[in-house]
Amino acid sequence: MKSNITIITSEPRGAYHLMPLYEEMSKRDSVFTHLVPYPETLQGQPWGNVSSSLSSIDQCDTLILAGGGFTAWSESILTYAKRIGKRIYLSELAYGSFTNFRSDIKFDKVSALNHVSKVKFCEKHSFKSDNVIVTGSPQAVVGKEIAEGYILLLSTSDMSQRDPDQNLIEVADYLKNNDIYYKVRLHPREEVSTWDGLEVSKKPLLSDDLSGAKLVVAYPGTPTLNAVASNIPLLNLIPNDSFSGILDPSYNSIMLNWASSGQEAIDMINNIALPDMREVTNLLGSNENAAKKIVDFWESN
Repeated sequence: MKSNITIITSEPRGAYHLMPLYEEMSKRDSVFTHLVPYPETLQGQPWGNVSSSLSSIDQCDTLILAGGGFTAWSESILTYAKRIGKRIYLSELAYGSFTNFRSDIKFDKVSALNHVSKVKFCEKHSFKSDNVIVTGSPQAVVGKEIAEGYILLLSTSDMSQRDPDQNLIEVADYLKNNDIYYKVRLHPREEVSTWDGLEVSKKPLLSDDLSGAKLVVAYPGTPTLNAVASNIPLLNLIPNDSFSGILDPSYNSIMLNWASSGQEAIDMINNIALPDMREVTNLLGSNENAAKKIVDFWESN
């Protein structure tokens, strides 16, 4: 079904949340517009149709808020769209998102990445269960077997502020100095120069890097849950309290390995416990055809 759909992202210039959906979006007859507050270089590869004109709201059938949270800009856009009678949908693309927003913003439908998120949405925001669908994550690798490959280090957007001791860089230096095959994946908003001299991946999608990884060492967040969902052993690095509480405690039963420093992470690399995949499936659900399910949701009435 052809629709005119305008998308705003939680981080107004954050095209990276949408990138795993581009292939599926390109298959549809619908017109998708990524609305941004001003014409400026985006973070991540931009969709083919990017606009900073509010006329895209006037012309759309549905306005989608996608990504990982709210800003004053996104709230004002949602309020305007609702006032002029547009459907507004909420589409979770980062785990644990959208925990707080104005109660006067009434979404018509919601998509959640898994059943844990769905329950949280319904409990916290009184959404009707029938109005919240579960899609799975488009960033997970479906059907991956544990195999040989590289150690993948996943950083975060504010690593230099939250971890001034640079514990993940300590792990990267150790791997480099000991000729252990590794790659570092940066957050799209992260400063690349911090990692000078280290092997930084240039692959556009998280799933591209996960597909070749035999182990992930990372600060906790959405990418770590996608690693677990992809059947990749995971070591979480939490050097200080600023990293606590990023993920819902409901996931603790599948997040088994924790290091509080770079050296502790190095000592644990060859002794990683694996979660019960039945529990992983119970919490994270199926990620098969997740991109299709999300775009189907966007096109639904």
